[in-house]
Amino acid sequence: MSEASGKQLPLISIIVPVYNVSEYLRQALDSCLNQSFQNFEIICIDDCSTDGSLEILKDYAQKDSRIKVLELKENHGQGYARNYALYNVACGEYVMFLDPDDWYEPDTFEIAYNKIEKNNNDFLIFGYKIFDEATGEVSMNTKYLEPFTDVIDKPNIKLYELNKSFIIAVYMWAMIYKKDFLIKNNIKCSEDIRIGEDIEFYIRAVVNSDSVSVVDKPMYNYRIKRKSLSVDNLYSDVIKARRRAYNIILDAKNDYMADFIPYYINAHLYWYKTRLKSDNVLMHNFYNEMRKDFIKLRKNYDIESLKEYIDYKNFIYVCKNNWAKRQLKVFIQSLFNVRNSKNKTHKEITICGFKIKLKLNKT
Repeated sequence: MSEASGKQLPLISIIVPVYNVSEYLRQALDSCLNQSFQNFEIICIDDCSTDGSLEILKDYAQKDSRIKVLELKENHGQGYARNYALYNVACGEYVMFLDPDDWYEPDTFEIAYNKIEKNNNDFLIFGYKIFDEATGEVSMNTKYLEPFTDVIDKPNIKLYELNKSFIIAVYMWAMIYKKDFLIKNNIKCSEDIRIGEDIEFYIRAVVNSDSVSVVDKPMYNYRIKRKSLSVDNLYSDVIKARRRAYNIILDAKNDYMADFIPYYINAHLYWYKTRLKSDNVLMHNFYNEMRKDFIKLRKNYDIESLKEYIDYKNFIYVCKNNWAKRQLKVFIQSLFNVRNSKNKTHKEITICGFKIKLKLNKT
């Protein structure tokens, strides 16, 4: 109970960083307000939105006193917004994080609270669904909880004792955390980067945890937006965040390196393959930094023992081939493909950022 007012404090604090998401914000807030569990507060931090998001927040706050709206005077990014709310505003015994373009299932709070309260965990992990806005397709991320298959019913899981590499992806939102655990261990998002700011938060939670549990049910909905902001040029933030996480793992009291390395490698390769194709300069820069990390890992660890968890073939390829050598191989392969093209008179290929049009001689 609050000594000043006698009012009961909320059991859960939901932290929502907000920046120009007016198209999605109502669905996110409604998914909280329509929960079967109602003892919570929603802390919304507006990071200088310019699209009407703040007006939506104020309208909701007028109608429901559980919604708190904070207005930042300067744009700081999601990391700062989340940290400020957690360390200066949140009153709940437990904390959850909601991205403002996503939403919860109606029983998320009830299931998450009851289980973490019963088991007395530091944090609890639950499943999530992926909504592709472009296609309307909904899919379940089955890989996320796969490493916990053998211990799914255990009330107190020790992460360092797991037999499978459990760091498949790094998110902070498909979980509920004990607030005291976060504060005691000074667990925060990175504030000096704009993307990947939650990697440090998640990894610090992992290495400091004593007990976690899992709900094998999708309770969060993650949206892939059709108009996502291009963040390709923030590749250096991604590199920085993962290197920072590596150092946290290195300094941890328990050995999580075999769990972290597969994520480190696969996440680098995924970003390189999917996010940077449109810009040869960015690909070049990212490739060089990725290669530095891979060579270091190969030198210091038995990467071959982790083959079943990583894209080992491409990992070795990157280690052995610098950018110039890779480009030469791409060029030679392109020539080979041109030679074997059927029913074509010309073929355009790109090498080192230059487009080359080749004329095919048919015999």
